[in-house]
Amino acid sequence: MPGDALDRPRVWRKRGYAITGGFTLIELMVVLLLISIFLSFTLVNLKSGTAASQLQHVSRRLMHTITLLKTRAIKSRRTQALVIDFSNRKMWTIHQGMKPEQMAAAASRGYELPGAIRFMDVVFPGRGQVASGRTEVYFYPRGYSDQAIIHIENEEARRWSLVIEPFLPSVKLLQEYVTY
Repeated sequence: MPGDALDRPRVWRKRGYAITGGFTLIELMVVLLLISIFLSFTLVNLKSGTAASQLQHVSRRLMHTITLLKTRAIKSRRTQALVIDFSNRKMWTIHQGMKPEQMAAAASRGYELPGAIRFMDVVFPGRGQVASGRTEVYFYPRGYSDQAIIHIENEEARRWSLVIEPFLPSVKLLQEYVTY
């Protein structure tokens, strides 16, 4: 059947092995184009995922530190404080009765924010907004704390708010900028 021979792929014989026809250059270019498009979307997502994960890491660390300070204030019966240093992008904890050299040591061991993250401000109802220098959020032995909102921001201008309520043990995390 002559039509049957046209329907079969060409087969070349080379040293006893059958080799069928390969891909054309256009087919290879289309596949490479598709792979590069998918890869570019993946890299963009990875980059934004890294910035978001840093923001998430810092917010978790802040939430853990605040919860720890509330608990530590009750157990030790000493006022505890979270110190936020805007200019050095650091935070650390201090407590009532610390000597100046202990406070300096705590500041030097403080947690420095990753490069893409910064403290924007801390808002206290009645006292206003603090966005430079240093500020402290206090946690008292009777189980309450200062009411405050800590704002953090990443390089993509994503802003998160950590809301500290005076009589609640947990911290509320909002993935937006909120204020009183």
